[in-house]
Amino acid sequence: MRKTLAVTAAGVIALAAGGVAVAATDGGSPAPGFTQAPAGGTTELELDAVPAAVRHTADQAARGGEIASATLDLDGVSAVYELAGKDADGAAIEVDVHADGTLEELETAIEAADVPAAVTERLTSALPDFAYTEVEKSIRPTKVGLLETYYEFGGEDADVEIDSAGTSYLVEPA
Repeated sequence: MRKTLAVTAAGVIALAAGGVAVAATDGGSPAPGFTQAPAGGTTELELDAVPAAVRHTADQAARGGEIASATLDLDGVSAVYELAGKDADGAAIEVDVHADGTLEELETAIEAADVPAAVTERLTSALPDFAYTEVEKSIRPTKVGLLETYYEFGGEDADVEIDSAGTSYLVEPA
């Protein structure tokens, strides 16, 4: 079970505000104000088993690239199809799509040199000893339809995501 901690420039914030809980205890009952996500697991899928609306969204996000594999993730509140492949530039991508075809997230593998300076500065100032092995640019639609960008750093002990302005970050221990 993962624990999640969100931090802003002002300090730790409670992400459970507004009724959305994002962290849980290591077992047993959740801590007050938090809930545990379902643990339905992940199932590999043949591409022809992916619903047409989901596949359409993934193909559009790939911008002329190729979707090569699909899984169905049942570990969250709702099922999410995760389609992986390469975009038209050859970069590795993962497109996460809800069953109705709504985009949850588009992740693109990038080089550390392509991360904005504000993000790099936040990472090194907040977590100076954090070592990461991969970097992804994550584009997510907001509830009002605008897109927001985060940068995700995958490490052995934790994953860190930082908003594109470098004003807040999220640490998810492995």
